[in-house]
Amino acid sequence: RQVNEEITRMKLEKEQGIILLQNTVDHIQTGIFVVDENGRIELVNEEALRLFGLQSMDHLHDLEHAQPGLKSSLDQLRYNTGNVLHINTAGEEKIPVLVSVSAFILGEKHLRLYSLMGIKNELEANEIESWQKLTRVLAHEISNSVTPISTLGAGIHRKLSQVSRDKEEDMSLPAS
Repeated sequence: RQVNEEITRMKLEKEQGIILLQNTVDHIQTGIFVVDENGRIELVNEEALRLFGLQSMDHLHDLEHAQPGLKSSLDQLRYNTGNVLHINTAGEEKIPVLVSVSAFILGEKHLRLYSLMGIKNELEANEIESWQKLTRVLAHEISNSVTPISTLGAGIHRKLSQVSRDKEEDMSLPAS
């Protein structure tokens, strides 16, 4: 009886650990999925499903139907490096996603862990920052170009004013 209770307790702890892991993985804002050597999905979180526009994913073939060509792109990724891939969203907009893959063995299974992070906002922020820098540089260069022109213009205006005053004085002097 004690052995049965211990086995039941261990099964319960294992199930609780699995539930904890799945809830933790689903909470992460990075898409994660694990694939075995046959293409079967061992683990996938909500963010990965959202990025792919899927309700569920049991095999990489499911991904190929939703994102044509993405499976072959994933197969070509080098391990432990970040790679930018473009994924179609539900609105058919392509978004840049940073994808990393690592391999590991669990028991006798050879697994690959993929992580996906949407980087559209970061790229847009960098683009805005680049435009702001370019605007500052252009404003500075325009100011540098305008300064000599305005100085020259002011000098010409003074000269013309002086010439005009000299002519007025010449005209107002009585002839001798």
